[in-house]
Amino acid sequence: NDAEPAEVNAEEELMMDVDLVQMGAWQRVNARILLPKLAERKVELNNRLAKARAELAIMVQGAFSLAVLHAQRVSRRFLVRLRLDEIRKSVLEFARFSAAVEIQRIARSRLASTEANRLRTIRDHRMAT
Repeated sequence: NDAEPAEVNAEEELMMDVDLVQMGAWQRVNARILLPKLAERKVELNNRLAKARAELAIMVQGAFSLAVLHAQRVSRRFLVRLRLDEIRKSVLEFARFSAAVEIQRIARSRLASTEANRLRTIRDHRMAT
C-alpha cells in the first residue's frame, strides 16, 4: 500500500495548472503531456522573435539612414554658415575681377580701333599723293 501513495504523489507532482490558450481558461494538465506542447510553443515564439528582430533591424537601419542624411544636411549648413563671409568675399572679388577684365577689353578695343583708324588715314594720305 505504501507503493501506491508514492505513485499517486509522483503523479500529483506532475500535475500543473496552466493557461493553454492564454484566454483565462485554466486547466489541470499532466506535465508529461504538456512538455511537447510547450516545446512547440517555444519554437513558434522563437521564430516570431527572430522575424520581429529582423523587421526591427530593417526599421532601425531605415531610421539610421534618415538620421544620417539629416545630420549631414545640418552639418553642411553649419559649415557653410561658418564660411559664408569668405564665400561672399570671394564672390565680390570675382565680380570685381570680371569688371576689371571687361573694362580692359573695352579700353583695348577702343585703342585698337583708334590705332586702326589712324593707320588707315595714313595709308589713304599716302595713296592720294
